[in-house]
Amino acid sequence: MARGESVQPSSDRSSGIAIWAVFGVACLLALFLVVWATSDSDSEHVDPYQLETEEPFIGAEATMEPLGWRDAVPVTNSDRRAQLHESLTARGYTPAGEWSELEGMPLARPFAELHGGCGVVALATDDGSRIDSLGAGKFRPNQPERATVGACGSTQPVRVEGSGLVSARVYLMPGITEQAAEDTGVPPEVILAHAEAELLMAPRGWTPTDDVIHEEITSGHGVTPPEQPSDGCVPWVVVGYGVTTSGVTWLGRLVDSDPTHGRAMLGMIGCAGSGVMGARQSEIYADPSGADPGGLWFRPYAVGPAPATAPARAVTITEATFSDGTSAITLPRAVEDRVDD
Repeated sequence: MARGESVQPSSDRSSGIAIWAVFGVACLLALFLVVWATSDSDSEHVDPYQLETEEPFIGAEATMEPLGWRDAVPVTNSDRRAQLHESLTARGYTPAGEWSELEGMPLARPFAELHGGCGVVALATDDGSRIDSLGAGKFRPNQPERATVGACGSTQPVRVEGSGLVSARVYLMPGITEQAAEDTGVPPEVILAHAEAELLMAPRGWTPTDDVIHEEITSGHGVTPPEQPSDGCVPWVVVGYGVTTSGVTWLGRLVDSDPTHGRAMLGMIGCAGSGVMGARQSEIYADPSGADPGGLWFRPYAVGPAPATAPARAVTITEATFSDGTSAITLPRAVEDRVDD
């Protein structure tokens, strides 16, 4: 280096390299902190609110779908009698007698085929006729051309309001006697709906428990299952009577609804609490329609593997214990996760 040359450029380069080195180390440290903070291995750094959006019961929505009221199936053909027959036999009913001759509405008469038993009176109108309401609760039918109404015994008249002509046929639910149903103190529609649920769920591995809890509803609001499991999840079948159209939510989504006026059958899921938001439960939304007695009847189910073939079984609903929720019940073993078939 010649005398008098400046050494400043070399010093500037050294300072620049040092600054960039420090900056690089800082960036690497910041990246490490981000990766560490978001790592799944440390649960303390998981957003607790995010837990509530995770699915605690795989297939929960699918388990709720096969229920629905027997009259809620859409009209798919013009043969009303054939469609009613197909729907009712698929839900466990056995036809008794034949279709009656057309008779005028309003209709109010007993049906001899119901002697000693319980079932539904299926109704199919003539062209140009319509059904307006059914039974003591005067519930509106889903379709004015065809409907069903539950009844027990041959002494009480079955009431059908409407205009024009209608034909009727009785379908019995095997295994339910008039006396056994009367001993429960529950409306025939509720007994029959829970019997249908038993048969619908059996091929999927669902087994009903011996407890049914009744809750009154006095105003429209969301109702969760009456009992919460200590761990895992428990499915419920809920039958509504004296309610308007209803629906079920799961994790904030509407997953099922029943458009039937006055009556409903829906599935629910109740899970143990976790996270800051508490338990994850289905909610059923229904308004009272004024029928007495009205409310919701909850029955918990145990879930096992689906059988290879549909089991032949008798319904057990009339052997269950009915309570208002004040008596302790034993929930079935909770399930953690289950992908429904």
